[in-house]
Amino acid sequence: MKTENLLAAYGTLRPGEVNHRLLADVPGEWLDGWVHGFRGEEDGYPAFWYSAAGPRHAVKVFHSAELPKLWAHLDWFEGKNWPRGVVPVELADGRTVQANLYQRTGQPPRLGRARACAHARSASSSEGSGDSRSRVRGM
Repeated sequence: MKTENLLAAYGTLRPGEVNHRLLADVPGEWLDGWVHGFRGEEDGYPAFWYSAAGPRHAVKVFHSAELPKLWAHLDWFEGKNWPRGVVPVELADGRTVQANLYQRTGQPPRLGRARACAHARSASSSEGSGDSRSRVRGM
């Protein structure tokens, strides 16, 4: 399976979803698959951030030789905040393929909060650590 012929869909492009109309008349087949990363919602739409270390999420993989003709339109439709990238996808038959996936730019909201909390915890724990910065701050 060629990467250019594969789209991993996690949101509104999947069959039965509101924007599936963009692919409904395109010849091809839908396969079950999984991608590692983080799901969320941004601007009222499903969002995905790929991460090999993230949890496994179900996706629908569209396999079509017609996709290369549609990429420019789909890229325009998804917009600058959902750029298309290539990610590994585990298929239900056990194969791993490289597929196109529209993922949200930036960090998942919960990761951003988790990093901020971790930073705050490390800063507060250093206050009582006895280093010279802690003693000066405490005066």
